[in-house]
Amino acid sequence: MKLDQAWQKIILIDDDFVYNLMNEKFLKLIGFPGQIIPFTDANEALKYIQQPSQMEEFRETKRPSLVLLDLNMPRLNGWGFLDIFQNFDDEVKKAFKVVVLTSSIDPLDMDKAAGYPSVEYFEVKPLKLETIYKLINRLEPKINDLL
Repeated sequence: MKLDQAWQKIILIDDDFVYNLMNEKFLKLIGFPGQIIPFTDANEALKYIQQPSQMEEFRETKRPSLVLLDLNMPRLNGWGFLDIFQNFDDEVKKAFKVVVLTSSIDPLDMDKAAGYPSVEYFEVKPLKLETIYKLINRLEPKINDLL
């Protein structure tokens, strides 16, 4: 599977505007052709994900969106996002593949993230080309099951 076939869009959730901007530029630089949507507030990202239009797009394309989620944020942190997200309908969880992308190297955070069924992968910042290809290879069978 190629980068242009992997995800419909990529949602960046990180309270650091500059980090989101760097990731957006990096993803465009490596050739991701889809929409990249940055959020500095996890609550706003949850509202976006719940919009009916998001599920309509998923039903049409059969390609999920990738969510790159930071853990350490003010207001609603990544754990709070995951607590809410895990209660969404199964169809929504199929449409959005969550990857924790954080500065934390704490093994307890890695273990805790692994306890959330909706977390597909845990990666330490910064986002790297190697990480993108790991995600494509790891998620490809799950994406193919949707087709």
